[in-house]
Amino acid sequence: MSHARKVVAIVEDELAVRRSLERLLRARGIASESFADGEKFLRYLDVCRPNCVIFGRPAKKGGAMADLLQITAETFQIPILVLTGRRPARPRRHAADRGRRV
Repeated sequence: MSHARKVVAIVEDELAVRRSLERLLRARGIASESFADGEKFLRYLDVCRPNCVIFGRPAKKGGAMADLLQITAETFQIPILVLTGRRPARPRRHAADRGRRV
């Protein structure tokens, strides 16, 4: 029976956010590898395959991060979580229409 270590990769340019995610995962007994940028993450993929990837930036249409997300998802078929502080326009409009502050 294989007991291979399961790893979550974190790709986030803000050090404080990276460290927070690392601590959160470690507290849950989950190993992680962190990368400040997509280039370092891609080099990591040459030698290792994480079980999941957390991207700390939204994918902008046509941007480098969007390309990285697509390459990772299609080539390696691993789950990807994208963390963002942005609220999409549709839910904002929906909340505003109901008198909520957005």
